[in-house]
Amino acid sequence: MNMLETEFLEYLNNLPLAEKEQLALKWLGEVRQSESDTMLSENSANNTTCPHCHSDKIQKNGKSHNTQNFKCKGCCKTFTTKTKTIFANTNKSTELWCRYIDLMGKKLSLRHIAKELDINLKTAFM
Repeated sequence: MNMLETEFLEYLNNLPLAEKEQLALKWLGEVRQSESDTMLSENSANNTTCPHCHSDKIQKNGKSHNTQNFKCKGCCKTFTTKTKTIFANTNKSTELWCRYIDLMGKKLSLRHIAKELDINLKTAFM
């Protein structure tokens, strides 16, 4: 590892957890589910578009497992705020991902991370 990488890791390790979480969320291209649902439901205010066809004609389409679903009037496809993100096919919460990234940044073993997050060791190989 070169000096720049070492300094960067040291910088990350010294950040408060809230700032680490915020940085991780930006890096992952994702915002918290509740904030993102709010932003998406107010699509006319922030010009949110369909992740499939990029149409701005979207409407709420019920909830599934406490996640807001949306339907595009342009292509008739349904989607959530996680569609076409790295969280689209994961059952783990964004908060768990952030904690996982934080622990990985501290160079902890996967066994320790699995125990800390109360997840299976195989899951820690995400």
